Amino acid sequence: MSESIKLQPEELQALQDIQSKYQDKIYRFGQLTLERFSLEERSKQLNDLENQIKEEYIQVQKDEQQWTSEIASKYGDGNLSLKDGTFTPNQKN
Repeated sequence: MSESIKLQPEELQALQDIQSKYQDKIYRFGQLTLERFSLEERSKQLNDLENQIKEEYIQVQKDEQQWTSEIASKYGDGNLSLKDGTFTPNQKN
C-alpha cells in the first residue's frame, strides 16, 4: 500500500476555495430558479387577469349592443345625449 501524502496548506486552501466557489454557484443557481419560478407564477396570474378582463370587456360590449337594440326598438333611430339624457329621433324624409 502506498504511503499517504498530505497536501500543502496552500494546495488545500486552493481546493477549499474551489469548493466554496462551487457552493456559491449552486446557491445562486437555486436563487435564480426560485426567482424564475416566482416570475412565471406572476406572469400566469397576469395572463389570467388579462383573460378575465377581456371576457368582461366582451360582456360589456354585448350589454351595450343589447341596450342599444332595446332603445332603438322603443324610440327608433336617433341620437342620445349622455350629457342630459335626451333622445332626438332622426328626421324621416
